[in-house]
Amino acid sequence: MNWTERQREVIDQSGSDLLVAAAAGSGKTAVLVERIKRLVIEEGVPIDRFLVVTFTRAAAAEMKEKIVDAITKAAEEDPAKSAMLRRQLDKLPTSSISTFDSFAIDIVRDYFYVIDIEPNLSIIDPDEGTLLQIESMDEVFDKIYEDEDPEIINYITAFSRYDSDTDLKNKLISIYGRLMTMPEGLGWLRTVIDSQDEIENRIKEYVAQVTKAEAERAEEALSQALEYLDEEEQALLRDVINTVG
Repeated sequence: MNWTERQREVIDQSGSDLLVAAAAGSGKTAVLVERIKRLVIEEGVPIDRFLVVTFTRAAAAEMKEKIVDAITKAAEEDPAKSAMLRRQLDKLPTSSISTFDSFAIDIVRDYFYVIDIEPNLSIIDPDEGTLLQIESMDEVFDKIYEDEDPEIINYITAFSRYDSDTDLKNKLISIYGRLMTMPEGLGWLRTVIDSQDEIENRIKEYVAQVTKAEAERAEEALSQALEYLDEEEQALLRDVINTVG
């Protein structure tokens, strides 16, 4: 494969920490596989000394497959290193090449006694997790309807469609999902809510000031208008104002 100068620099760099930032589709996986291949084949670094994590199971499986292919090919081409490389292949199934969550769950299972939890925990299936979220949201809404808080009921009504709260529930679940992808997502939300209260108070103060200023200008304009009217016209205008008011 023809590597760019920057890709080759990443592949060959050793002896120091390395941070690589690259856009989607720029060949990060291929470069990483090549880097691992070089360290294993040329420098003899054991494959089980690596920690390689990615976001999806498909990406982790693809990476393992490419590493297997690369080491297998190298073992066939270099008989002198064949035995060593085949030992690396034997270690590959138990090496730490996985998703972030799989690696994290392995750490928890290995050191459950340190954090005082049961060791038989598992990662929830995405579909099961969605069902639990829906059930929890239904329970929350049922409690709201039982309490009959008019402010919350009005909010639900305003953001519901066709007399159904399903869209609002789905939107809240979606927002929660996004918050969970953020560092300290719930803390950030509380900060936003607090700032919204402050903004709302400032808006109320501004509206009050503007309203007062407009009322004073209107009163002044009315006083000036009255100066040009005789007593009968002034009385008629006051009657109109009182009727409208």
